[in-house]
Amino acid sequence: MIYILSIITLILVVITFFLLLQNIKIRVKHKVTLQKLEGLIEALQQQQTFLTERVSINSDYNTNYLLKAKKLSEEIVHLQKVFLEVISNTYNS
Repeated sequence: MIYILSIITLILVVITFFLLLQNIKIRVKHKVTLQKLEGLIEALQQQQTFLTERVSINSDYNTNYLLKAKKLSEEIVHLQKVFLEVISNTYNS
């Protein structure tokens, strides 16, 4: 009976040792994976900052472009009115 208990205890110790080794491997793998994940998150944050700055620049450019286009169209309309007045004055005189 004592031999059976000793064998069972030895098997349990071996299994415990094996599980401890597996646990250590899993922890190391987990640590490496977390480091990679942190690197990816940092790269994504940098990319997001870059894209946010780019969107801001594009937004400013679009706003300026729209204002200049509106001003230019108003000037064109004004010049057309002046041109029509000059033509009508020329034909009337």
